[in-house]
Amino acid sequence: MSSLHQLSMSYIPEEDRILFRLSTKDKKEYRVLLTRRFVHVLCGALRQTFEKETALAEIVDKNVQKAVLGMKYPKKRSRIPILTLRP
Repeated sequence: MSSLHQLSMSYIPEEDRILFRLSTKDKKEYRVLLTRRFVHVLCGALRQTFEKETALAEIVDKNVQKAVLGMKYPKKRSRIPILTLRP
């Protein structure tokens, strides 16, 4: 198994998807298009996990926890990014 080299995410407004790209040090690249529905489910699961699992919450950076717990999901499709953070 090769080592992780780079992760990136970008929003594709024409498809209303997030492109998640992962590349390895041996020059392999993996791409996954994340749908709005999947991201919504994933964020809900992360939120519940951080709220319930105190052991996990202790090892995850506090800024990451605040960002995940502060995520809001737009009710309808729009041309804005899928997730917005509360102040």
